[in-house]
Amino acid sequence: MPYDLTVIEGVIVDIGSVSVYPDGNDVPEAATVLELEVEGLSQTIHREGDADWFRFYSEGGADLRMFADKIPGCELDPVFWLYGPHAADGSDVDPGSFVASDDNSHGDLQPEIGFTAVESGFYFLRVACADPPAGGADVGAYLLTIDVTGGLVPPESLYARVTGHDVHLSWNPPQNACRDLIGYHVYRDGERLNAQTIPAPEYHDLELADGAYVYVVTAMYQGGESGPSGQVAVEVPATGTDTPPEAPATSILSGAYPNPFRSAAMIHYTLAREADVTVTVHGLAGQRIRTLAHGTLGAGSHTVVWDGTDAQGRPVAAGLYFCRMSTDGLSLHKPLVLLR
Repeated sequence: MPYDLTVIEGVIVDIGSVSVYPDGNDVPEAATVLELEVEGLSQTIHREGDADWFRFYSEGGADLRMFADKIPGCELDPVFWLYGPHAADGSDVDPGSFVASDDNSHGDLQPEIGFTAVESGFYFLRVACADPPAGGADVGAYLLTIDVTGGLVPPESLYARVTGHDVHLSWNPPQNACRDLIGYHVYRDGERLNAQTIPAPEYHDLELADGAYVYVVTAMYQGGESGPSGQVAVEVPATGTDTPPEAPATSILSGAYPNPFRSAAMIHYTLAREADVTVTVHGLAGQRIRTLAHGTLGAGSHTVVWDGTDAQGRPVAAGLYFCRMSTDGLSLHKPLVLLR
Protein backbone atom coordinates (compact mmCIF):
# COMPACT_ATOMS: atom_id res chain seq x y z
CA MET A 1 0.00 0.00 0.00
CA PRO A 2 1.32 3.49 -0.81
CA TYR A 3 0.44 4.73 2.67
CA ASP A 4 2.85 2.21 4.20
CA LEU A 5 5.60 3.67 2.05
CA THR A 6 4.96 7.30 3.00
CA VAL A 7 4.97 6.97 6.78
CA ILE A 8 8.47 8.15 7.53
CA GLU A 9 10.31 9.18 10.69
CA GLY A 10 13.95 10.11 10.41
CA VAL A 11 16.53 11.31 12.91
CA ILE A 12 19.41 13.58 11.93
CA VAL A 13 21.92 14.12 14.73
CA ASP A 14 24.83 16.47 15.47
CA ILE A 15 27.97 14.35 15.43
CA GLY A 16 30.30 17.35 15.38
CA SER A 17 33.28 15.85 13.64
CA VAL A 18 32.24 13.95 10.54
CA SER A 19 30.81 15.50 7.37
CA VAL A 20 28.14 13.07 6.13
CA TYR A 21 25.09 14.30 4.25
CA PRO A 22 21.80 12.35 4.01
CA ASP A 23 21.71 12.93 0.24
CA GLY A 24 25.42 13.31 -0.49
CA ASN A 25 24.59 16.39 -2.51
CA ASP A 26 22.57 19.60 -2.43
CA VAL A 27 20.49 18.87 -5.52
CA PRO A 28 17.14 17.06 -5.80
CA GLU A 29 18.49 14.50 -8.26
CA ALA A 30 20.46 13.00 -5.37
CA ALA A 31 17.71 13.33 -2.77
CA THR A 32 17.45 10.68 -0.08
CA VAL A 33 14.57 8.36 -0.97
CA LEU A 34 12.25 7.99 2.01
CA GLU A 35 10.09 5.15 0.68
CA LEU A 36 10.55 3.04 3.81
CA GLU A 37 10.71 3.92 7.47
CA VAL A 38 14.19 5.20 8.31
CA GLU A 39 15.99 2.89 10.70
CA GLY A 40 18.78 4.02 12.99
CA LEU A 41 20.38 7.45 12.70
CA SER A 42 21.11 9.60 9.70
CA GLN A 43 23.98 12.08 10.14
CA THR A 44 24.55 15.53 8.73
CA ILE A 45 26.71 18.63 8.94
CA HIS A 46 24.43 21.63 8.34
CA ARG A 47 26.53 24.60 7.13
CA GLU A 48 25.25 27.99 6.14
CA GLY A 49 24.04 27.69 2.56
CA ASP A 50 23.75 23.92 2.78
CA ALA A 51 20.46 22.19 2.01
CA ASP A 52 19.26 18.64 2.53
CA TRP A 53 16.82 17.17 -0.01
CA PHE A 54 14.42 14.35 0.82
CA ARG A 55 12.23 12.54 -1.70
CA PHE A 56 9.13 10.47 -0.91
CA TYR A 57 6.20 9.04 -2.82
CA SER A 58 2.65 9.97 -1.86
CA GLU A 59 -0.65 8.66 -3.14
CA GLY A 60 -3.15 11.29 -4.26
CA GLY A 61 -5.52 12.39 -1.50
CA ALA A 62 -3.05 11.78 1.33
CA ASP A 63 -2.78 14.39 4.08
CA LEU A 64 0.92 14.92 4.76
CA ARG A 65 2.49 16.52 7.81
CA MET A 66 6.17 17.33 8.07
CA PHE A 67 7.88 19.10 10.92
CA ALA A 68 11.27 19.56 12.58
CA ASP A 69 12.25 19.67 16.24
CA LYS A 70 15.40 21.16 17.65
CA ILE A 71 18.10 18.87 18.93
CA PRO A 72 19.18 20.05 22.41
CA GLY A 73 22.22 22.28 22.16
CA CYS A 74 21.66 23.07 18.52
CA GLU A 75 21.33 26.73 17.52
CA LEU A 76 20.03 26.20 13.99
CA ASP A 77 16.44 26.74 12.87
CA PRO A 78 15.60 24.81 9.68
CA VAL A 79 13.46 26.17 6.86
CA PHE A 80 11.14 23.97 4.76
CA TRP A 81 10.23 24.08 1.07
CA LEU A 82 7.99 21.41 -0.48
CA TYR A 83 7.91 20.62 -4.21
CA GLY A 84 5.76 18.24 -6.19
CA PRO A 85 4.61 16.12 -7.69
CA HIS A 86 7.68 15.80 -9.91
CA ALA A 87 9.65 13.27 -11.90
CA ALA A 88 11.26 10.61 -9.75
CA ASP A 89 14.76 11.85 -10.59
CA GLY A 90 13.96 15.45 -9.64
CA SER A 91 14.99 16.72 -13.06
CA ASP A 92 11.96 19.03 -13.32
CA VAL A 93 12.25 20.58 -9.83
CA ASP A 94 12.59 24.37 -9.87
CA PRO A 95 13.82 25.52 -6.43
CA GLY A 96 11.89 28.77 -6.86
CA SER A 97 8.54 27.05 -7.55
CA PHE A 98 7.41 25.29 -4.39
CA VAL A 99 3.92 24.19 -3.38
CA ALA A 100 4.32 24.93 0.36
CA SER A 101 6.91 26.40 2.70
CA ASP A 102 7.52 27.39 6.31
CA ASP A 103 10.23 29.85 7.36
CA ASN A 104 9.73 29.34 11.10
CA SER A 105 8.27 32.86 11.43
CA HIS A 106 5.44 31.74 13.75
CA GLY A 107 7.30 32.04 17.04
CA ASP A 108 9.36 29.48 18.87
CA LEU A 109 7.76 26.52 17.08
CA GLN A 110 9.90 24.68 14.60
CA PRO A 111 8.90 24.68 10.91
CA GLU A 112 5.85 22.65 9.97
CA ILE A 113 3.97 22.02 6.73
CA GLY A 114 0.54 20.45 6.43
CA PHE A 115 -0.24 19.56 2.84
CA THR A 116 -2.81 17.48 0.94
CA ALA A 117 -1.21 15.67 -1.98
CA VAL A 118 -3.99 16.05 -4.53
CA GLU A 119 -2.02 14.13 -7.15
CA SER A 120 -0.01 10.95 -6.79
CA GLY A 121 3.70 11.24 -7.40
CA PHE A 122 7.13 12.02 -6.00
CA TYR A 123 7.46 14.98 -3.64
CA PHE A 124 10.68 16.71 -2.57
CA LEU A 125 11.30 18.40 0.77
CA ARG A 126 14.20 20.87 0.95
CA VAL A 127 15.55 21.64 4.42
CA ALA A 128 17.95 24.57 4.80
CA CYS A 129 19.31 26.88 7.48
CA ALA A 130 17.22 29.87 8.57
CA ASP A 131 20.13 31.85 10.06
CA PRO A 132 23.91 31.55 9.99
CA PRO A 133 25.26 29.43 12.85
CA ALA A 134 26.01 31.39 16.02
CA GLY A 135 29.65 31.96 16.94
CA GLY A 136 30.92 30.79 13.58
CA ALA A 137 29.97 27.17 14.24
CA ASP A 138 29.30 25.11 11.14
CA VAL A 139 27.54 22.16 12.75
CA GLY A 140 23.79 21.78 13.23
CA ALA A 141 21.14 19.17 13.68
CA TYR A 142 17.39 18.68 13.64
CA LEU A 143 14.84 15.93 14.14
CA LEU A 144 12.77 15.53 10.97
CA THR A 145 9.41 13.78 10.84
CA ILE A 146 7.18 13.22 7.81
CA ASP A 147 3.98 11.24 8.19
CA VAL A 148 0.55 10.65 6.71
CA THR A 149 -2.26 11.97 8.87
CA GLY A 150 -5.08 10.86 6.60
CA GLY A 151 -5.98 9.66 3.14
CA LEU A 152 -8.85 8.80 0.83
CA VAL A 153 -8.51 5.04 1.30
CA PRO A 154 -10.89 2.92 -0.83
CA PRO A 155 -13.05 0.05 0.46
CA GLU A 156 -11.64 -3.47 0.39
CA SER A 157 -12.69 -7.04 -0.53
CA LEU A 158 -15.70 -6.21 -2.68
CA TYR A 159 -17.61 -9.31 -3.73
CA ALA A 160 -21.00 -10.14 -5.20
CA ARG A 161 -23.63 -12.83 -4.92
CA VAL A 162 -26.20 -13.34 -7.69
CA THR A 163 -29.66 -14.73 -6.97
CA GLY A 164 -31.85 -14.82 -10.03
CA HIS A 165 -31.78 -11.30 -11.46
CA ASP A 166 -30.57 -9.65 -8.25
CA VAL A 167 -26.98 -8.80 -7.34
CA HIS A 168 -26.05 -8.52 -3.67
CA LEU A 169 -22.82 -6.61 -2.96
CA SER A 170 -20.80 -6.42 0.25
CA TRP A 171 -17.35 -5.15 1.11
CA ASN A 172 -15.01 -4.31 3.98
CA PRO A 173 -14.62 -0.72 5.24
CA PRO A 174 -11.36 1.09 4.43
CA GLN A 175 -8.40 0.20 6.61
CA ASN A 176 -6.15 2.84 8.23
CA ALA A 177 -8.35 5.72 7.11
CA CYS A 178 -7.82 8.80 9.28
CA ARG A 179 -10.43 11.08 7.75
CA ASP A 180 -14.07 10.96 8.81
CA LEU A 181 -15.85 8.31 6.72
CA ILE A 182 -19.32 9.38 5.55
CA GLY A 183 -20.39 6.33 3.55
CA TYR A 184 -20.08 4.71 0.13
CA HIS A 185 -20.99 5.03 -3.55
CA VAL A 186 -21.66 2.01 -5.78
CA TYR A 187 -20.96 2.02 -9.52
CA ARG A 188 -22.22 -0.42 -12.15
CA ASP A 189 -20.44 -0.25 -15.51
CA GLY A 190 -19.09 3.19 -14.60
CA GLU A 191 -22.43 4.73 -13.57
CA ARG A 192 -23.29 5.52 -9.96
CA LEU A 193 -26.33 3.66 -8.68
CA ASN A 194 -27.13 5.37 -5.38
CA ALA A 195 -28.58 8.87 -5.16
CA GLN A 196 -27.72 9.19 -1.47
CA THR A 197 -24.54 8.07 0.28
CA ILE A 198 -24.80 4.48 1.53
CA PRO A 199 -23.98 4.23 5.27
CA ALA A 200 -23.41 0.45 5.52
CA PRO A 201 -20.96 -1.75 3.53
CA GLU A 202 -23.62 -3.49 1.44
CA TYR A 203 -25.89 -2.81 -1.53
CA HIS A 204 -28.60 -4.75 -3.39
CA ASP A 205 -29.03 -4.18 -7.12
CA LEU A 206 -32.40 -5.69 -8.00
CA GLU A 207 -34.33 -6.90 -11.08
CA LEU A 208 -31.54 -6.61 -13.62
CA ALA A 209 -31.86 -7.63 -17.24
CA ASP A 210 -29.87 -10.60 -18.53
CA GLY A 211 -26.26 -9.68 -19.17
CA ALA A 212 -22.78 -9.10 -17.76
CA TYR A 213 -22.06 -6.31 -15.25
CA VAL A 214 -19.00 -4.86 -13.53
CA TYR A 215 -19.17 -3.20 -10.09
CA VAL A 216 -16.83 -1.03 -8.02
CA VAL A 217 -17.33 0.84 -4.74
CA THR A 218 -15.79 4.08 -3.45
CA ALA A 219 -15.62 5.56 0.04
CA MET A 220 -16.90 9.07 0.77
CA TYR A 221 -14.99 11.16 3.31
CA GLN A 222 -15.15 14.67 4.67
CA GLY A 223 -13.18 16.30 1.89
CA GLY A 224 -13.60 13.94 -1.04
CA GLU A 225 -14.19 10.56 -2.62
CA SER A 226 -11.67 7.73 -2.69
CA GLY A 227 -10.57 5.85 -5.74
CA PRO A 228 -12.44 2.66 -6.65
CA SER A 229 -12.19 -0.66 -4.90
CA GLY A 230 -11.20 -3.72 -6.83
CA GLN A 231 -13.89 -4.55 -9.36
CA VAL A 232 -16.13 -7.61 -9.54
CA ALA A 233 -17.81 -8.94 -12.66
CA VAL A 234 -21.07 -10.94 -12.62
CA GLU A 235 -23.40 -12.71 -15.03
CA VAL A 236 -27.18 -12.26 -14.64
CA PRO A 237 -28.79 -14.67 -14.20
CA ALA A 238 -26.08 -16.61 -12.38
CA THR A 239 -24.48 -19.29 -14.54
CA GLY A 240 -23.05 -21.29 -11.63
CA THR A 241 -22.91 -21.36 -7.88
CA ASP A 242 -24.28 -18.47 -5.90
CA THR A 243 -20.98 -18.22 -4.00
CA PRO A 244 -18.78 -15.85 -6.03
CA PRO A 245 -15.10 -16.48 -6.64
CA GLU A 246 -14.40 -13.06 -5.10
CA ALA A 247 -15.41 -14.25 -1.61
CA PRO A 248 -12.46 -14.13 0.79
CA ALA A 249 -10.58 -17.36 1.40
CA THR A 250 -10.63 -16.76 5.15
CA SER A 251 -12.92 -14.82 7.43
CA ILE A 252 -11.97 -11.23 8.23
CA LEU A 253 -12.50 -8.95 11.21
CA SER A 254 -12.23 -5.49 9.67
CA GLY A 255 -12.41 -3.41 12.84
CA ALA A 256 -14.69 -0.68 14.16
CA TYR A 257 -15.90 2.67 12.93
CA PRO A 258 -15.60 5.21 14.36
CA ASN A 259 -12.60 4.31 16.48
CA PRO A 260 -12.02 5.99 18.92
CA PHE A 261 -15.74 6.45 19.68
CA ARG A 262 -17.98 7.95 22.35
CA SER A 263 -21.51 6.61 21.94
CA ALA A 264 -21.34 3.56 19.65
CA ALA A 265 -19.03 1.80 17.20
CA MET A 266 -19.99 -0.36 14.23
CA ILE A 267 -17.87 -3.52 14.00
CA HIS A 268 -17.64 -5.07 10.54
CA TYR A 269 -16.64 -8.64 9.77
CA THR A 270 -16.82 -10.99 6.80
CA LEU A 271 -17.31 -14.75 6.82
CA ALA A 272 -15.78 -16.84 4.07
CA ARG A 273 -18.53 -19.45 4.44
CA GLU A 274 -21.51 -20.24 6.60
CA ALA A 275 -20.18 -20.90 10.08
CA ASP A 276 -20.73 -20.55 13.80
CA VAL A 277 -19.42 -17.19 14.96
CA THR A 278 -19.05 -15.38 18.27
CA VAL A 279 -18.18 -11.68 18.53
CA THR A 280 -17.28 -10.39 21.99
CA VAL A 281 -15.73 -7.34 23.67
CA HIS A 282 -13.01 -7.83 26.29
CA GLY A 283 -11.08 -5.67 28.72
CA LEU A 284 -7.31 -5.42 28.91
CA ALA A 285 -7.19 -8.23 31.49
CA GLY A 286 -9.08 -10.51 29.10
CA GLN A 287 -12.41 -10.40 30.95
CA ARG A 288 -15.48 -10.61 28.76
CA ILE A 289 -17.43 -7.36 28.78
CA ARG A 290 -20.19 -8.06 26.26
CA THR A 291 -21.26 -10.66 23.69
CA LEU A 292 -22.35 -8.92 20.49
CA ALA A 293 -23.09 -11.91 18.25
CA HIS A 294 -23.39 -15.66 18.76
CA GLY A 295 -24.81 -18.20 16.33
CA THR A 296 -24.63 -19.50 12.78
CA LEU A 297 -24.34 -16.89 10.05
CA GLY A 298 -24.03 -17.12 6.29
CA ALA A 299 -21.05 -16.16 4.17
CA GLY A 300 -20.65 -12.46 3.52
CA SER A 301 -20.40 -9.16 5.33
CA HIS A 302 -21.93 -8.60 8.77
CA THR A 303 -22.10 -5.70 11.21
CA VAL A 304 -22.68 -5.47 14.96
CA VAL A 305 -22.78 -2.40 17.19
CA TRP A 306 -21.22 -1.90 20.61
CA ASP A 307 -22.64 0.99 22.60
CA GLY A 308 -19.99 0.99 25.32
CA THR A 309 -22.02 -0.99 27.86
CA ASP A 310 -21.54 -4.34 29.57
CA ALA A 311 -23.81 -7.41 29.54
CA GLN A 312 -26.11 -5.72 32.10
CA GLY A 313 -26.41 -2.56 30.02
CA ARG A 314 -24.20 -0.50 32.34
CA PRO A 315 -21.75 2.01 30.77
CA VAL A 316 -18.14 0.89 31.08
CA ALA A 317 -15.21 3.20 31.77
CA ALA A 318 -13.31 4.96 29.03
CA GLY A 319 -10.22 3.12 27.89
CA LEU A 320 -8.79 0.46 25.59
CA TYR A 321 -10.83 -2.68 24.87
CA PHE A 322 -10.56 -5.51 22.36
CA CYS A 323 -13.11 -7.02 19.99
CA ARG A 324 -12.70 -10.76 19.43
CA MET A 325 -14.27 -12.77 16.61
CA SER A 326 -14.13 -16.57 16.93
CA THR A 327 -15.22 -18.66 13.97
CA ASP A 328 -14.19 -21.72 12.00
CA GLY A 329 -11.06 -22.31 14.08
CA LEU A 330 -9.99 -18.64 13.91
CA SER A 331 -9.67 -16.13 16.73
CA LEU A 332 -9.25 -12.56 15.46
CA HIS A 333 -8.80 -9.39 17.52
CA LYS A 334 -9.10 -5.64 16.94
CA PRO A 335 -8.64 -2.77 19.43
CA LEU A 336 -11.50 -0.49 20.48
CA VAL A 337 -10.89 2.89 22.14
CA LEU A 338 -13.83 4.22 24.14
CA LEU A 339 -13.90 7.92 25.02
CA ARG A 340 -16.15 9.56 27.60
